[in-house]
Amino acid sequence: MTVKDAVQRDFSHDYEPVSVLTFHGRLQQLDYRGYRLLLDLEGRIKWIEPLRAGLWPGPSSALRRTMGNRWLLYDSGAYQDVFELTGRYYFPIPFGQEGAAFGTADSGKLRKVLALVDEAAVRFGFPDSAELGFQAAKLRSILKATVPVLPPDAICIDYDILPLMLTRGCVHNCRFCAVKTSAEIETVGQEEFRAQVDGLTKWTGRDLNNYQGLFIGQNDALAAGQRCLMQAAEHACGSLPCDRLFLFGSVASFMERAGLDQPPSSALEALARLPFKEVVVNIGLESFHQGALDYLGKPVKAADVRQAFRQGLELAAKHDRLKISFNFVLSKALSRDHMDLISQELAGAPKGSGCRVYLSPLLSESWRPGQLKRMLFRLKGLSRLPVFAYFLVPYL
Repeated sequence: MTVKDAVQRDFSHDYEPVSVLTFHGRLQQLDYRGYRLLLDLEGRIKWIEPLRAGLWPGPSSALRRTMGNRWLLYDSGAYQDVFELTGRYYFPIPFGQEGAAFGTADSGKLRKVLALVDEAAVRFGFPDSAELGFQAAKLRSILKATVPVLPPDAICIDYDILPLMLTRGCVHNCRFCAVKTSAEIETVGQEEFRAQVDGLTKWTGRDLNNYQGLFIGQNDALAAGQRCLMQAAEHACGSLPCDRLFLFGSVASFMERAGLDQPPSSALEALARLPFKEVVVNIGLESFHQGALDYLGKPVKAADVRQAFRQGLELAAKHDRLKISFNFVLSKALSRDHMDLISQELAGAPKGSGCRVYLSPLLSESWRPGQLKRMLFRLKGLSRLPVFAYFLVPYL
């Protein structure tokens, strides 16, 4: 929808990190009571930026709404060394996680700003908070699922990502996981998957071309098997304008998916031949130490974790468009052996593989920024792969 008095503007299409706050795609702009309101091409608020000194959230900061109606505070000052920690100059801080190690976002102040936006919605005729909540619920009903988090690499295109569900649930259901979905893994049929594509296209409307990435979820798309995954990815690639594909995978589905007639690696190699600019697969390894895996309630063997890591490095090195990233847990409760084994593997990894490593602190633990930085920077100094922090950013 075209919003009354809004000016349509073309912002950057380049997602390379820059040290100033940058918006992307084609948006509609309204300036209202000291704030710049940026709406998508269907009139849904996407960004709120203060234009005057003294207005919250302050200079060099902005508020971002995801397609699931989740609000994030984009801030360059939550950490010193934000770029070294995350690979971006601006880090999104979720509301509702006050006191977390990566900064705080004041929910009370957010409500006051959103009340002002609702005032503007009535005046200029775009969707208010209640309507946006209804639309987000409709999207979840199309997918029959939520997207608690996106893969960590999604920050590289600022979360401008369309979600689809090929599987629901998770193979491992690790005890430590803070974003559990259904207890059992299930694969979506191709007819239902195509219906999701149609429903998502209609829901997105004129804003479709503003999305650069496609996420095929939910927590383990590799578990669907090669044939099912390829059929879904080919259909989505031909139907949607996205040039990057993002997936989660588990150790089990990556290494030894039961019933596959070909090795799991062949599915990734086939995906790499699709006309995406990049295919990015994120695998939760968590630890190379068996005691740590047992403590975390991750039902895999340390030998399988090590094999998955090394096979991922080899696969990514062979295919320029295939990027594989690995997640590891940070926890004060784990022994020193946990970090020592991660350090050893990363120090011995080949450079130039296109792989990344993400370290995620347990949400159940309290971390001071200085503690987290020291641990991460120590590992960055030893690793031959890029290492960044991974904080869970809610999406849908």
